[in-house]
Amino acid sequence: MAAVATETRKFPELRSVRSTGTVVLSGSYATGGDPLAIPKPYTTKDPYNVSFTSKNGNNFGWDPVAKTMKAFSAVGTELAAGAYAAGYTGDVITYMAEFPKLG
Repeated sequence: MAAVATETRKFPELRSVRSTGTVVLSGSYATGGDPLAIPKPYTTKDPYNVSFTSKNGNNFGWDPVAKTMKAFSAVGTELAAGAYAAGYTGDVITYMAEFPKLG
C-alpha cells in the first residue's frame, strides 16, 4: 500500500463526525488512485466528504466509490502510474473527512 492515513483528531457534531489526520505516501502510484483506508471514528459508514491539503502545493482528490486518493500534477492531470517523486513522498499531507454520526 502506497498511501497510509493516521487519524489525529475527532470532532463529534450534531449529525456527523469530522476526523482529521495525516497521509504518508511511499512506493508507487497506481492509475486511478491509491487505496486509502481512512480511520472511521464512531461509525462503520464510509466518509461522504474528504478533502486533502498539501504543504508542497500538490493536488489530491477522493474517489468515494473506489475509496482511493488520486494525485494530480500541477496542470491538473492525474499522475501516471509509477514511483512517487520526492515532492510527493516528502510532502506533509493532511485530510479532513466527514462521516455520518450513526451507523
